[in-house]
Parts: sequence; C-alpha cells; structure tokens
Amino acid sequence: MGVKIKICGLKSVADAEVAAACGADFAGVVFHEKSPRKVSVETARRIAMASRAASAKPIKLVGVFTRGDYSFIRQTMREADLDIAQLHFDASDDLVERLMKDWRVWRAFWLSCEADVEAALSSKADAVLLDSRNSILPGGTGELSNWELAAEVARKRKVVLAGGISAENVLEAVSAVRPWALDANSGVEVAPGQKDPLKIRKLLSLKL
Repeated sequence: MGVKIKICGLKSVADAEVAAACGADFAGVVFHEKSPRKVSVETARRIAMASRAASAKPIKLVGVFTRGDYSFIRQTMREADLDIAQLHFDASDDLVERLMKDWRVWRAFWLSCEADVEAALSSKADAVLLDSRNSILPGGTGELSNWELAAEVARKRKVVLAGGISAENVLEAVSAVRPWALDANSGVEVAPGQKDPLKIRKLLSLKL
C-alpha cells in the first residue's frame, strides 16, 4: 500500500469532489478563525457529504482545530459528520484521550530540536502531523517542515507529513521521510484558500 494523501483546506464542494474523485484518502476542512481557508460547520458538512459521494473508495474527513475547546471540537465533529480530529495546537494528552473515545485523533507538532521529536513520539494520538508554521498561521504556510527530524519520528510511528507538499516535491518528501501519509494544502492552491483542480489532479496522479 502506498503513501496516503490528504487534501486539506478545502472550502468548496467542487474542490472536494475533485479531490475525492481523484483518489484522495483524506479531505480536510479548517476551523481556524484567522485562516483564509476557514469554513463554517454547515459548509464542512456539505464538503463531507460531497467527498463521500464522489469517492470510489472510503474517504475520511478531517477537521482541523487550533484551540483546545473540547465542547466546540466535539459539537463541530458531530454536526459536520467528520471522522478525524486534527489538533493543530499544543494539545494536552488529556484532551487527545477524551476525543479518542469517539474519533481518531491526529496531533500536530513542529520540529526544531530533539526535544520536539521526543514529544511527538510520546503523543497519545493515533498519528502525529508534522508541519511548519509562522507568527500568523499554525500551518498552510507553504514552507517545508524539518524533514530530517520528521524522518526520525516516522521510523517509529505513523507520521502525516505537512508543510509545502506539492506535486513538485512529493517524491523527494516520501524518499526523505517515509511518512504514512502526506498533507497537501498551499501546494495545491493558486492563492491562499483557493484550490487549483489541476494541481490536485497532478498530485493525486503520482504513484507513491
């Protein structure tokens, strides 16, 4: 089985249908208030329904959350009918374990040193997502994450590699890190929050 691919930051049903029809394993919707990719719960639900209908194989819907409000995450996951909660902040193990009673959970980490590697390895989450960030956004920056440190984590547990993933660098990323899955967001856009169907198709056509 090859490397799985998630198309994240989807804002429209049309883009979600393209990703699903082309074979994406995961479709992601973002609930971060300051993100150009933010969607409402109702839009997320429509995207979830359209993705499942357009996919020839089971596709999982991922909700990206950037604050540790358990009640908000739980309500949103239920109302939008999502499968995986992606905690894109420094989430506690307690929050991770509470959510894992009902959903699969991915916990984001940003690697800059060996201490970050150890933190990722010790997480209770089902998988760890390794990303890049800046002072404005916790992800979707278009910048590459630290592949060398990511490879250390990937040798021992499920890694979802994010950070500037595109058709142009995906083969190199897979070779360098050997992740379980890849997360593409800004790398399949023409502008922040505006997906490019051609870039989505190109990435998903590659044999990984």
